[in-house]
Order: sequence, then C-alpha cells, then structure tokens
Amino acid sequence: MSDLDDVAAGDHHRSQALRDALTRLADGPNELLREMATAVLNAEISLRDAVAADTYAAELTKPFQAFWAHYEEMTPEEREQLAAQGKASSGKALQ
Repeated sequence: MSDLDDVAAGDHHRSQALRDALTRLADGPNELLREMATAVLNAEISLRDAVAADTYAAELTKPFQAFWAHYEEMTPEEREQLAAQGKASSGKALQ
C-alpha cells in the first residue's frame, strides 16, 4: 500500500483525489509547494511528514486561513450554499 493509499485509508477515490491535488500543487506557481508535492509524488517524503514539516505546513495553511476569513464573513445561507456545492462536487467525484 502506498503512502497516499494509507492516508486515504485504502479508499481509492480519496487516494486519487490526493494524487490529483498533489499533481496540481506540483504544477502550480508556488515553488515551495511544488517542491513538497513533487517529493511526495516521488515517494521521497511521506505526505504525513511533509505536512508536519514547519516549512511546508506554514505554506499549506495560508490558503486555508484566507478561506476561513472569507467563510466567517459569509451569511448562514451562503455557508449552506457552499456546503451544498461541496457535497454535489464530492458526489460527482465518487461516481
């Protein structure tokens, strides 16, 4: 079992989603995240070790912090709509 399969608890869809996300990061504009994603995809470092490393963890949290700041400003209706969109998207990915 690969590291990503282990992180995804053997769920093929989750494992593929992780690979897809890492591939997008490896092809993305952020040099540090490209380095991290490429190393994980090449099995040079485990995903768990990568996200636990201070260097990468700080960079990974920046987008979440921006999202969270925006999310906190949303109305309850906007949050419900966002949740519904996420459920619909994840349902499509599992098909």
